[in-house]
Amino acid sequence: PPVDIDPLLHPHDVEWEEIEAVVQETYPDVHQNRSTINIHRLSAAGVESVEQYFYLLFPMIEFDEIVAATNIELNKRNRTPTTKGEFVKWFGIRLTSVLERRRGGVQSWFKEGGEEASVKTYGNYARRFGMSVARFVLINDCFMLRRPAQSDEDKADKWYMFRGFQTSFNLRRQSAITPGQNLIVDESMSAFRQHASGEFNTRSMPTVTKIARKPEGVGAEFKTIADPCSGAMLGIELQEGKLAMRAKEKCAELGAGASCTWRLTKPWHGTGRTTKGDSWFGSLKCSIALMLVGLYGCFMVKTAHRCFPLQYFKAWAAAEEDRVDDQGNPIPWGNHKVLRHTKHNPNGPDHVFYALAHRDRRLKTIVTNKGTTLPGQPMSVERSRLVYDEEGGVSNEYYLKTTPRTKMMELLFDDFSVIDIGNRWRQGILRPEKYWLTKCWWKRCFTTVGMGMCVVDAFLVYKYEFQTFHMAGLPLEFLDFVGKLAYKLINNIWLEDGVAVRAAATPPGGVEQQQAERQVCIVFV
Repeated sequence: PPVDIDPLLHPHDVEWEEIEAVVQETYPDVHQNRSTINIHRLSAAGVESVEQYFYLLFPMIEFDEIVAATNIELNKRNRTPTTKGEFVKWFGIRLTSVLERRRGGVQSWFKEGGEEASVKTYGNYARRFGMSVARFVLINDCFMLRRPAQSDEDKADKWYMFRGFQTSFNLRRQSAITPGQNLIVDESMSAFRQHASGEFNTRSMPTVTKIARKPEGVGAEFKTIADPCSGAMLGIELQEGKLAMRAKEKCAELGAGASCTWRLTKPWHGTGRTTKGDSWFGSLKCSIALMLVGLYGCFMVKTAHRCFPLQYFKAWAAAEEDRVDDQGNPIPWGNHKVLRHTKHNPNGPDHVFYALAHRDRRLKTIVTNKGTTLPGQPMSVERSRLVYDEEGGVSNEYYLKTTPRTKMMELLFDDFSVIDIGNRWRQGILRPEKYWLTKCWWKRCFTTVGMGMCVVDAFLVYKYEFQTFHMAGLPLEFLDFVGKLAYKLINNIWLEDGVAVRAAATPPGGVEQQQAERQVCIVFV
């Protein structure tokens, strides 16, 4: 007799079977859940000075390319060429202006003054940092990321000015940080608004993305991959527009989201790491593609639900809402339903994937081949309620609402927001895009990646190592870290090479300390 097949368990002819639980890891972890920072150890204490972390994470080879490209523009104006030391000083002054946050143009930074009836002073950059306002503005105007394109392919590339920096950034991060078991994928934004005319020309963003839910939702979009242990970015992929992205590797086979995840994780293919991300990146197709290259996956599923039993889970959740326990009370949130899909593998053991639905305020559905359905750490969310006292007064009472969850849900959500946290450090606290006003799209991208991401990640790695080595005392606060970094960049080790610039105040420790730091930093050149 014919067998009745539940169509909800066979979406697009992909079979899912109901199981009671997953009590043992199908694929155990290969790596420990900690990262290794591949820095040349120069400190006996373990934690290096602030500039060492910046030099580790910034693509240092790009300083040479920037200086060469900028000098081409300076030569056109018959001006003195710049050097690596002078440009790093200029970069440090740019970072200083982000900290001081004065209203007005560049002139206000170099103007000496103070507030009336206050000891607070500001500006006077020329005397403090040894660079005149004219020289600063000249380097700013002539600043170029790349030398002029030579080949026809480069000339036709709309993103030529930034593509080389992106490649160097990714290679630098892959060599600087060895991640632990997990990798996180998410998106980041470089805030930018096009010319008032609305026209896209050579000085406007070639492709502008708008994401309404983002705090900075208009500009250039980057798909990013991060190390959840330290919080630092491991790689970025610029979103170049629909047509350009369709020509990328694996896009025709896997689609936009899955192929982007495949490309971001490519340096770690075959390492047995676990990739985690939201519904744009994840799907059953993505999990299978990663499994074939030696990676595991754990993803939210919302929109890319082809071959995923989403309708089955919705029907199950609706039935659970109407169900009551023995005392007649509604079933509380936190229960779950798990299904299993087995993918035949002709070259070895079959591949196993799980679909999990978790009842909460909103139904959460994930696809994974990692974790179990054993009880994990409950999810805690701070809530508030109105409390009335005896006299009729009203006040807010805060309490923690806990919801049970499985190990699978804990695995996904424990590190889920690591990229968003880094973005908040960059966009909410440092905010370099707000204080480097430009109409040039690639300068804005450099501000986001070269300044924002590199400075924030240097702080996050410094903080991670401070905790790893169990250092005594407290680590530097973020703005204190940025202030010390800006000082080191302004008084950098390359200043004595090349053209002479106006002498700044002698740093604490004198010339001898500066010479010692030069030997320390030489390993990053």
